Amino acid sequence: MDRTKVMALSDKVGGLFRLAVLLQKRVQELVAGAPKLVDTKEINPINIAMLEIEADAIELVDLSEEEIAQIEAQSQMASDEAELLEALRTRMTRNLTTSVDTGGGGGGYESSSSSDDDDD
Repeated sequence: MDRTKVMALSDKVGGLFRLAVLLQKRVQELVAGAPKLVDTKEINPINIAMLEIEADAIELVDLSEEEIAQIEAQSQMASDEAELLEALRTRMTRNLTTSVDTGGGGGGYESSSSSDDDDD
């Protein structure tokens, strides 16, 4: 990789850290199947991202405080959901294990037949 090109791109985006963040985000998108934003036969996602920066096809956008707060709230909700799902999974696993240990079988469900009908 040409150091001169890297330095020119870092100047263009506002520093090496910003360049690294932008490259990382764009490479992830490309690897996940996002289309190229420049016309190139290049197949290396890092080189493609660098060409896109060079062509002003992508940029790192600074977020407002309101946007950051919104993203943090969404992240917290997702984290809370994940915790609830994990607790539910643990509880279901524990119930299934308890049911099997006590011979209940059937995944913790009781039979619908009644033994009271045998009192003829």
